[in-house]
Amino acid sequence: MQLPPYVSETLSTLESAGFEAYVVGGCVRDSLLGLEPHDFDLCTNALPEQIAEVFATKTVIPTGIQHGTVTIIMDNHPLEITTYRTESGYHDHRHPDTVQFVSTIEQDLSRRDFTVNAMAYHPIRGIVDPFGGAVDIEKRLLRAVGDPKQRFEEDALRILRALRFASVYGLEIEEKTKQGLLACAPLLTGIAAERAQAELKRMLTGEHINKAIYDLYPVLFPILPELKATQGVEQHSRYHHLDVLMHILTAVASAEPDMTVRLAALLHDIGKPLCFSLDDQGNGHFYGHAEIGERMARDRLCRLRFDNKTIDDVCLLIRYHDTTIERTDKAVRRWLNRLGLPLLRQLLALKRADTMAHAVELMHDRLKELDDINERINRLLAEKACFSLKDLAVNGNNLLNIGIPKGKAVGKCLRWLLDEVMEQRLENDTAVLLEAARKRLDYFAKKR
Repeated sequence: MQLPPYVSETLSTLESAGFEAYVVGGCVRDSLLGLEPHDFDLCTNALPEQIAEVFATKTVIPTGIQHGTVTIIMDNHPLEITTYRTESGYHDHRHPDTVQFVSTIEQDLSRRDFTVNAMAYHPIRGIVDPFGGAVDIEKRLLRAVGDPKQRFEEDALRILRALRFASVYGLEIEEKTKQGLLACAPLLTGIAAERAQAELKRMLTGEHINKAIYDLYPVLFPILPELKATQGVEQHSRYHHLDVLMHILTAVASAEPDMTVRLAALLHDIGKPLCFSLDDQGNGHFYGHAEIGERMARDRLCRLRFDNKTIDDVCLLIRYHDTTIERTDKAVRRWLNRLGLPLLRQLLALKRADTMAHAVELMHDRLKELDDINERINRLLAEKACFSLKDLAVNGNNLLNIGIPKGKAVGKCLRWLLDEVMEQRLENDTAVLLEAARKRLDYFAKKR
């Protein structure tokens, strides 16, 4: 394991002062997984005040001194150093009531969540691995340290971390650990929304999302109760061979690893249980489910403290996920104007994932339609097609110069010109557009 010079120097400084020290946790795990570590945490038998004394010439920040953690700045890099400790009494299923400093690294590692995180490394002494984390990494296995149920009762956020590790690293969750996750999942209702949101976002960007959701979807119910209502809701349609929940999960697993797209896929059909109906022929319908789902998604994402842009983008994708996009240049220009290029690309990605969760006989034609729309977008971009005000060959100053009154009239004239260009009734040429505006000068002057 290659340590950056500032980390090696920190270890050496502690040991020169008579203490023991290791790098620990995620950096060791990532190295054994063949990934480049970006964060290095250290643990030591030195007490917090002793750490501060050893690094008296450095910036020392008492990050979590009550739990034995201080942060030092080494060569402009923040490094967390924590005293060996054990923990007990988790009344809120998140934070320990009592922290006790201990003398050995093995005692410290015994309090950690998963075996792959319960390893330490020293450049001379090598890896300390009392729970078989290295072997579990070779087996691509995620296993709790000790009794899984106890580990998750101590800190319920570990439940979501397990799903994140499965999704990001492609680890299979060991059976006893899986049973512990499912048994303790209700504890997630007590976790801070911001922490649950952060783990959910990271899980949704993993390349192995299928390992996190197909068997373990009940874990998501406490933080996304709208999903539970979709379980077992049959769709009674030749277009759907799965119930609503399995359709949703398949769409998520089929989506590209874009957090916004996968979050939209996870919520895109949560409105269906509220608007199900059967016609006289026994066919199922879900009229208005996109609009209902959009409102439900906005409420849930607000409760989970997602940022406004993510909420707005996800809700727009849900609103339009079932809307037909005509395969014409004119229609594609309109959609580019309505959503902008990045969001339209994400909408098409959501539609593709949604299609992949439909009955097989429908997939080929629908995927071909989506490919055609993407090709049209690429061609229009290559042709520098005009679909927004910034693409227009005139601006507000040009219109003021020909006599369009200052204020709302300028904006209305620009939007009219953009509409005429997108409909291909006017060429996107400065002279052509100014001439068209001159001819409607009186009209826009009256519109003030």
